Amino acid sequence: MDYFIIAIAVLSGLYFHWWIYARIKRWINRDLALSMAAGDPKKQAYMLNKLAEATTLKIKKKQHCITGCKRLPINTMRQTECSKVD
Repeated sequence: MDYFIIAIAVLSGLYFHWWIYARIKRWINRDLALSMAAGDPKKQAYMLNKLAEATTLKIKKKQHCITGCKRLPINTMRQTECSKVD
């Protein structure tokens, strides 16, 4: 019975950590999209729409350039297509 209680406690702790990580990741992505819209309601709606689209397509942040240039995968970007941000 002791092992059962320990197993339940460990599994519930792992689930909670996964859940909070997923929630924070979602908040960060939404905050980034809204901050890129700079307070304009039309831009905010557009960015939230694009965020939902990227979420359904399972596109990760690391896969795309976020400097405002063409949205190309990093492995296909050339120096002329995306300026380097310092």
